[in-house]
Amino acid sequence: MPSGRKAPSSHRRGDVHVRALLRGLAVLEVLALGQDLNLSEVARRARLPVSTAHRLLETLRRRGFVQPVEDGRYRIGLRAFEVGMGFLRAQRLPEVARPVMLELVNRVEETANLAVRDGAEAVYVLQVESHRMLRLFAQPGARHPLYCTGVGKVLLAWEPEEEVRRLLGAGPLPRFTPRTLTDPDAVVRELRAVRARGYAVDREERESGVRCVAAPVRDASGRVVAALSVSAPASRLPHHRIPPVAGTVVSAAEEISRRLGFSTARISPPPAGNI
Repeated sequence: MPSGRKAPSSHRRGDVHVRALLRGLAVLEVLALGQDLNLSEVARRARLPVSTAHRLLETLRRRGFVQPVEDGRYRIGLRAFEVGMGFLRAQRLPEVARPVMLELVNRVEETANLAVRDGAEAVYVLQVESHRMLRLFAQPGARHPLYCTGVGKVLLAWEPEEEVRRLLGAGPLPRFTPRTLTDPDAVVRELRAVRARGYAVDREERESGVRCVAAPVRDASGRVVAALSVSAPASRLPHHRIPPVAGTVVSAAEEISRRLGFSTARISPPPAGNI
């Protein structure tokens, strides 16, 4: 545009609308972390003026994306959940995975979870609970680091090492329990072992007293698109039980993959530099 000439008003209005949309999404992302927040907390965490945060919250409330609760606080609304479920419907994961997960839970009598990767985190998208009195919960939408969870290790293990090291950084990584691997080199070695045996184990690395076994779910192209896991108290998943449970989880993950169109004949050799 020639110097000194103003941008057309339609362009300026478009910029304003985009900025408002980005700010509204920032508010939703803050509330999606699961805490009920008041206006000033939303504004501070979304890095917005209080007046702007108030306007956005009111707009989102009218559309059902935000729900007011007691003491002037807000939480994520049902409409946000409904829109988010569109991602899963597009991926076909819930309808394909649920019946297999039900059978898996019946066989191992422990809770089954399905997770996908979002950047450096594993996001739980589906859960089938066991009928046991003491159950473990990873609510759909919950996020956990990749390097210290069974599902996260699976979602990393088939990625190129360059990508893995970029995500892990120089370290040390945050420690959650005495068993957490905080050295990126140790994590890379663990991921190589995951890839070699075909499943991952969380040995009380994210939460003390909790163990998890996870296996990869592949789409029709052979790409790892999700991780299927079984989690249990360490007392119910002792070391000697891990291999047979892992075999059952791997079989269930392979069945979900088959229903997504995957065939072992379609796997191409791994690219150089993979974990």
